[in-house]
Amino acid sequence: MDFDWFFDDDFSQLEDLAESDGLEADDVGDSEAMEGGDASVRRPRHHHRHGRNRHGDLASSSGASSADDAADDVSEQQGGKPQGKDATLKIAELVSKVKELEEKCKSLEDEKTDLFNKMLLVKADGENYRKRLEKDKEETVRLANKGIVSDLLPGLDSIDVALASISDEGIRQGIEMIRSSFLSSLGKWGLQMISPIDKEFDPMECEACMFEEREGIDKEIVIEVLQAGYLLHGKVVRPAKVKIAKPV
Repeated sequence: MDFDWFFDDDFSQLEDLAESDGLEADDVGDSEAMEGGDASVRRPRHHHRHGRNRHGDLASSSGASSADDAADDVSEQQGGKPQGKDATLKIAELVSKVKELEEKCKSLEDEKTDLFNKMLLVKADGENYRKRLEKDKEETVRLANKGIVSDLLPGLDSIDVALASISDEGIRQGIEMIRSSFLSSLGKWGLQMISPIDKEFDPMECEACMFEEREGIDKEIVIEVLQAGYLLHGKVVRPAKVKIAKPV
């Protein structure tokens, strides 16, 4: 029985398959060897190789596709949502730090304002204290002679008593001149006599020793000086002893 037609037909099919699948020349040569009569062995080998090539190509293509998908998944995991979450967390952390710094700045600003106000108060207190010291110093200097002046006042009182008891006009004028000169010299040191006659009674400058009721007045009036009073730089060194008239 002649099987040449079978092998010829099979060879042509193998060539077509080799051209379509891109088989190598030695593979086609192996298929030609099947014409020699060992077709039972050669055909399975060829089909096994052919199947391996095709399925191997498919497997390699599938494996490459799977590797690409895995790479895409890793890339997505590294550069996708997790990175977005990390960026969001970092932004939230930065916003929190900014708010914290703003609150700290506000606290420092309030502290600065408080310290500035305290500085102004301390400065004002220091200025007031300086002025008070200067005033006290001036007052001390002005009143430094208060003791001496106070010791001289009894002498003036004696002169006043002598003037009241002397009837000789010449002697009287002489004593008055001495008294006036004495008061002028003490006046240079700030001494001034209190003159309360016909004025409203002032308990800060006068001491009421005698009283008299009078009609036609509505307040207490000084009507007589029993002992002269004096001021030193506007402050009372000795109050005047006086007699006052009280309204009925």
